[in-house]
Amino acid sequence: MDDSTGGPGASAQPTGVVRLLLLAVVATAAVAVGVTALLINIFERKQEAKTTFVRVVDVTDDTEDPAVWGKNFPLEYDSYLKTVDQVRTRHGGSEALPRSPSTGDPRAFVSRSKIDEDPRLKVMWAGYAFAKDFREERGHAYMLEDQIYTQRQVVAQQPGTCLHCHASVYVPYRKLGNGDLIAGFEKLNPMPYQEARKLVTHPVACVDCHDPKTMQLRVTRPGFLEGMRAFKASQGVQGYDVNRHSTRQEMRSYVCGQCHVEYYFKGKEKRLTYPWHKGLGVDDIYAYYQEIGFKDWQHAETGAPTLKAQHPEFELYNQGIHARAGVACADCHMPYRREGAMKVADHHVRCPVLNINRACQSCHHWPEEELKARVEIIQQRFTGLRNVAMDALVDLIGDLKAARAAGRTDPELEKARQAQRKAQFYLDFVEAETAGRKVRTLTNSPGRSSPLAGRVDVHPFDFDDPGKLCRALQGAAVLYNTYWVRFNHLAFSHARAVENTTRLFEAAREAGVSRVVHVSITRPSLDSELEYFRGKAALEKTLGSSGLSHAILRPAVLFGREDILINNIAWMLRRFPVFGVFGDGRYRLQPIFVDDLASLAVAQGSSRENVVLDAIGPETFAYRDLVTTIGAAIGRTRPIIEIPPWAGLLFARLLGPILGDVIITPEEVTGLMSDLLCTDSAPTGTTKLTDWLRVNAATVGHRYSSELARRRDRVRAYDLL
Repeated sequence: MDDSTGGPGASAQPTGVVRLLLLAVVATAAVAVGVTALLINIFERKQEAKTTFVRVVDVTDDTEDPAVWGKNFPLEYDSYLKTVDQVRTRHGGSEALPRSPSTGDPRAFVSRSKIDEDPRLKVMWAGYAFAKDFREERGHAYMLEDQIYTQRQVVAQQPGTCLHCHASVYVPYRKLGNGDLIAGFEKLNPMPYQEARKLVTHPVACVDCHDPKTMQLRVTRPGFLEGMRAFKASQGVQGYDVNRHSTRQEMRSYVCGQCHVEYYFKGKEKRLTYPWHKGLGVDDIYAYYQEIGFKDWQHAETGAPTLKAQHPEFELYNQGIHARAGVACADCHMPYRREGAMKVADHHVRCPVLNINRACQSCHHWPEEELKARVEIIQQRFTGLRNVAMDALVDLIGDLKAARAAGRTDPELEKARQAQRKAQFYLDFVEAETAGRKVRTLTNSPGRSSPLAGRVDVHPFDFDDPGKLCRALQGAAVLYNTYWVRFNHLAFSHARAVENTTRLFEAAREAGVSRVVHVSITRPSLDSELEYFRGKAALEKTLGSSGLSHAILRPAVLFGREDILINNIAWMLRRFPVFGVFGDGRYRLQPIFVDDLASLAVAQGSSRENVVLDAIGPETFAYRDLVTTIGAAIGRTRPIIEIPPWAGLLFARLLGPILGDVIITPEEVTGLMSDLLCTDSAPTGTTKLTDWLRVNAATVGHRYSSELARRRDRVRAYDLL
């Protein structure tokens, strides 16, 4: 065959050319699309830069009210208003704890008291105002209010200097100095606080951080201006001016560092001074204090010349990896967010853990759960080390106190006092904003495994040895009591539980415990025919007359991973073709999630008001409806039959030996059918049982929960859960 007539290889070359042409066209189109998208993005950013805001009103260097600025910057102002939020994380943050307003303090809510939660702080600060009042920080919205009404104002005559970091002071400084910021600063510092506070109106405001003409960031606090000048001078840079010589990224940390710093009051003029003359590290600051011989106060128990670190977040930040990486405070605490075509800095200043998506994931490309877990692991390690250091310091103070009482002279005590001074300052440097809680537990199951092993002190209940019981409670600020028994048995009884709990209350009073949070039951009564409810009422009466500050919480039914009632209803629904209810099943229950009860207990532990609260969830069920709800959640809907109480008890009694448990008692049936597990109070829990069942449907009721098994083997029975 002639090649010119076409063969197998005749069309190969033209086909290859076509393919190359097609690839070239596709590549060219892709590049064109990419370039177009880039140009559009650049154009959008340029438009954003041209129109940063719409000037609705004029703002000047004298405009203090953020609401006026908010007319020009509504997006920023809306987020600024959210700093009233009170949300805690696992290791910090604030909770809104209710209090009764008074003439001297109109606040209806406050945050948790750190010194009540950890009495070691009172020992560390003995003789200083912080031993009287030290609470969890709240948002910027409360920075002025909380300083005005702190009990530290009562026990110490504070100067006007304190307003430097707790109020919008830029305009008051300028007015007081006739336009001269530093002159006004020098005049306000030595004023009595009550006189100086009349000159300020707002907490931190827009004018404190932004130039009203250009909206550029600026530093307005004289303490920071002078502190940074001293710090730069220590590095050989003379005449440093923060507002002239800083980069924009540096300013995104400096505007925060104006207030979140360590400081002291210098001389009779009470001039606010940042101790950065040798550097920003804790070693540098301590060396400076040693050089000038400064002390905040003399420790009341040891006589040591002591230092109190304030809130050195800026210094700690500068020693961390984020600062070395060029990350600013605002990048994490005020991250950018998108509002339409605009990129806006979020002025809802808060913990990054509460805003992981914007605060962390822009740099750390890992799931939120993993990032949060890593943060909490670091925090847990820190808390453990902090507790070791705190215990050592308290022991040192105790030894010094004993030596002083034994007649040791000042020269003999000087070396130990200097050790206390240094240890206390270094611990306080990280303690000031990161205080945790030291927890111990009294339990009948001291050998039980726990994820908190090694971080919680474990003590057995020594009801038969009041001395041991008292020693186990020594140093505790709050006792959370959940001890009780469900029914009478050969090995335990309601009467013995009442007796033991009474001893526990007596030991708490003897040990100096300042508050008891006691878990009772809904609708207890001294006249009840049921010993369970009668015993609970007797304990409430005992606690009420003990003189101990107390909160009594009255839950109806608990649900959660270790609960018995809900789990065992689900277990029976999984295994029996029908479900019997006592009588008509119309009696009611108000289950509360165990975590909600725990949160309520912790909140009440920080209060001082004697209260009795019904601890109930947001849903009320008739018993038969509860059974139907559980059945639907686990996919085991069963016919419900009404049976006489005696028949149901007989069935339970026959089944009990097979399961090795007491399934239900006549008293429990009577209490249930008498509607004693329901009240007319407003819910105090927020978690719905229906929501919890939806999440836990695959596991609830798979294993029977035995009350007696938990009491016979306090390790294995819980390990099986």
